[in-house]
Amino acid sequence: MLLGLSLARRSWAGAGLTGLFCGMFLKYLPTEEAFLEQTYGETYRRYKTRTPRFLGWWPS
Repeated sequence: MLLGLSLARRSWAGAGLTGLFCGMFLKYLPTEEAFLEQTYGETYRRYKTRTPRFLGWWPS
């Protein structure tokens, strides 16, 4: 949505900030997943095998 809005408004700064946001999110994601695995253990591992990470685009 952020990228679409940046492109619609022809904002290179907005597109760049969207890319920065996505990069930071992808860098943080393993930290969050490690916390969830430590907190919920086997239940989270089973959930992770059944659930795609991003709307079915990439496997976990």
